[in-house]
This record gives sequence, C-alpha cells and structure tokens, in this order.
Amino acid sequence: MASHLENTKAVDKITYMTDAVPTWWMLFWIGYILFMVAYIVFDWVPDFLGWMDVIGKGPEAADKYIWLRELMRGG
Repeated sequence: MASHLENTKAVDKITYMTDAVPTWWMLFWIGYILFMVAYIVFDWVPDFLGWMDVIGKGPEAADKYIWLRELMRGG
C-alpha cells in the first residue's frame, strides 16, 4: 500500500541537505538588504545630519555644506 514511500530516506536526506544551503536568490536578497542598510546608514544619515547642522546658519553655510558634500563624494 505504501510501497512508493519505501525508498524516500535517501530523497529526504538530499532534500534536507539542499534545503539547509541558502540558494542564490536567498543570497541575493540578503546582499540586497545589507546593501540598502549600509547605503542608508552611510549616505542618507550623514546627509540628513549635515543638513540639520546647516539649518539656521544662512545661505553661506548651505553653500559650504554642499561644496563639502560634493568634495567628500568625489564629485
């Protein structure tokens, strides 16, 4: 009755081993998430904090900050 389940031990072992290894799409999404977190932390946060420092200091401070930001970005 259940003869089709007799030889599944090897198949189950292979399935377990392959399921335990992250596949290419899992690695892709892990890398994407890590990249986005790093991009936000190292690009958006310093830029936001820099603009918060400029507020209330006038256009000269804004010009200096823009110049410094472009210099730091290599632009």
